[in-house]
Amino acid sequence: MSKKNKVIKEKKIKPKKDKATKLQGTSFFGKVKSNLTQTSRFLSNKFEQLFTNTKFTVVVTLILAVLLVQSVQSAGSVTLIKQVSALVRDREVSFEYDSDKFVVEGLPLTADVMLIGDEAAIQSTKTTNSYSVFIDLSSYSAGEHVVNLGVENLPANVSAQVNPNKVKVSIFTREFKVFSIIPELINENGIDGLSIENPVLSETSVSLKGAAKDLKRVAFVRALIDGKSINASLTDKSEGIFEGRATIAAYDDQGNRISNLTVDTGGVDYTVTLAAPKGKPISSLNSIFSGNFPEGQAIKSVTLDTEVVTINGADTEIGKVSALDINFDLKSITGDGKIEGTVIIPQGTTLTSVTPEKVIASLEFGPAVTKEVNVSGISKINANDQFAYNVEDSQTQIVVSVTGTEEQLAVLDQSAIDVRADVANLGEGVQQVALTVKGPSVYRYKLNQENIRLRITKK
Repeated sequence: MSKKNKVIKEKKIKPKKDKATKLQGTSFFGKVKSNLTQTSRFLSNKFEQLFTNTKFTVVVTLILAVLLVQSVQSAGSVTLIKQVSALVRDREVSFEYDSDKFVVEGLPLTADVMLIGDEAAIQSTKTTNSYSVFIDLSSYSAGEHVVNLGVENLPANVSAQVNPNKVKVSIFTREFKVFSIIPELINENGIDGLSIENPVLSETSVSLKGAAKDLKRVAFVRALIDGKSINASLTDKSEGIFEGRATIAAYDDQGNRISNLTVDTGGVDYTVTLAAPKGKPISSLNSIFSGNFPEGQAIKSVTLDTEVVTINGADTEIGKVSALDINFDLKSITGDGKIEGTVIIPQGTTLTSVTPEKVIASLEFGPAVTKEVNVSGISKINANDQFAYNVEDSQTQIVVSVTGTEEQLAVLDQSAIDVRADVANLGEGVQQVALTVKGPSVYRYKLNQENIRLRITKK
């Protein structure tokens, strides 16, 4: 064999292990690490072979697609909870403070509440009506404060917003003062067939509690005896003595009732006499006509369908009445005919009944005629006794043109014509004052001047 064709076999040379490798191979942790590395490489190769297999990839893709479709269908069946709101207006506001020690002003009686949550929860909350709006002032002292309005007893899945959510309040220290009292009857006609007489109180004075500024305003105090309350308490509506408890009311000098004042006892005991009303016939009936006469006409005669009106009530009340006015409105009258009028109860008088309450008048009209009447004096209405009122121009002559029929003008009592000047609240000096005229209403009146100058001086 020639040298060229000789195949030379290479000698395999085993790599030498260095010292570190020997130490690693001999240690326990080294063996564990070597085994884990070999296992990792084996699994990696297998997964690579598996996912490069076309059939396996198709199967996995199909499985994932099925799972995706099922998850979408499941999501479609999930119920989403929609948040809604509902406005509740004028919800009553409750308060917490020491009412024996303080008086509070500025507290709202109601507030609007916006409920927020799912529709079913809101509907349940509105139906059960268990929640409340409140203001807690238990930790506040006297003074002005801005306080929050809160809502309590709401379900866990409902929230609320309040309008207003804050208010400014004034807290005053409660004081007391003693006032004299007298009885006052109200709703006296509240008892059918009976009159209320002779009210007597168990006390002549009462201690009112409230803010100092309100106590200073008190001009008078009344014990209110309510006929409607008495009527509600009666089991037998017959004459006799009735006992009850009057409500205390304080008023300022303008007659306005003052709130925020309280009475520790809550009121005052009283007794009244319940009596059958006593009738009193009134034959002095005055016909009062309002509105315009028919064109070119005036009232010639008036005939009432009754000559007597009977009034009923307590002796003290019917004793005040000696005459009654009956008001007739001419707005729908075009000529002779009948008209219905209303009996007017005199101001400041309380009656249990008036019979009849309506009166029919038969009217006859005639041609209107005008007559001039000279007035010698002017009445001063609401005059102050400390002042003198004199017409500035003494030569001024007040003339009243009176329109009526010839028959009525023939019996005109000129002294019944009253020209008036209202001088209320006028001070010293020369003042221009408006004039008005009053007289029997079967006539119509016109002044030759609407104003007059008065010189006002101190007496």
